[in-house]
Amino acid sequence: MAAPASAGKSPCPDRLGLTAGSDRLGLTAHLCGLCGRRPGYRESMPDETASRSDRGRYEVAAWIRGQPKASARFGAVLRDTLDEVLDGPRTGRFDVDRLDQVEKVYLGTKFTILTRAEFTLPPGRRAGCQVAGHEVELLLSLDTTWSVPSGAIGRLCLLVSADDRRATFDVGLVRATPDVLTRPRRSRRELRPGRATANAEWLFRDALLPENALLAMPRADSDAIMGPRSGQQRVNELLRRVQGKLIERKTTLTVAMQHDGMKRCRDARLLLAQEGIVVLGHQNEAPRVAEALGLPVPRKGSLLAVRLIRVPEHAPGRPTVRVGDAHYAVARPGDPVEPAPHIHC
Repeated sequence: MAAPASAGKSPCPDRLGLTAGSDRLGLTAHLCGLCGRRPGYRESMPDETASRSDRGRYEVAAWIRGQPKASARFGAVLRDTLDEVLDGPRTGRFDVDRLDQVEKVYLGTKFTILTRAEFTLPPGRRAGCQVAGHEVELLLSLDTTWSVPSGAIGRLCLLVSADDRRATFDVGLVRATPDVLTRPRRSRRELRPGRATANAEWLFRDALLPENALLAMPRADSDAIMGPRSGQQRVNELLRRVQGKLIERKTTLTVAMQHDGMKRCRDARLLLAQEGIVVLGHQNEAPRVAEALGLPVPRKGSLLAVRLIRVPEHAPGRPTVRVGDAHYAVARPGDPVEPAPHIHC
């Protein structure tokens, strides 16, 4: 298979552009400034010699590569798949290691359903879906082990591997021929890891999976956030520990474990003001304040917490914003704690 193009030289058809699956969880710092991708991202180039010998694989691969923002859309589908099965607002879970075996099996079903909806793909007569007129099984793995139904032997399989801790995923195509499969076990076989991955045509490698904010933070922080029994106390701790980056609605609902999780954030404004912490949303003065301080600007459904301190109008080396009759900057470690200004959010 042809070597992947380097991130610096490849074109950018999948520019993420802070859409459904990108910066909604505060990923800007992880993306390449030129193309909006994680440094090291590899979009594999077509292996036309191998692929044309399997006409179906060639046509399916070409169709997927031709979809607008394909890698970003696969990333968003994977994020939604994991989040919906974790069901954080009801369970408080944010780590796939806490799923039981039945739920892990259901991940594949959920991924198939959401992929068909995202790319407007019809269900297959015998496989998960039809792509460019070909029956394709969609196989999702949390590592690099894919289980193939016995009835899918000889069929095209879309191999998807998601790593929520690294926030990356891979997508490839392989035909499930006997030489890449293990011996039957019950009604299923597994793809031989070395042989199957070597024979696969990889469409995306190390592509960006939208960040799982709670999983990405240090364990001590997530334990401190999820420890209190009260939903309000958990949200307060989230806003104390996650500052200067966007916090998305899904994260807030998982922490609150209540249907009114966003209301808990609004209530936190009053509770945290004495600690100098403001909670900015997407309305009224909040976007102006965030932009002036060089912070991410919240969009609808997201918010941003930050501790402020009063400073002179022209404070050297730090952005400032005027609120009322005073100027404020983002507090640094060691700055004294003082009440936050009232910002109409």
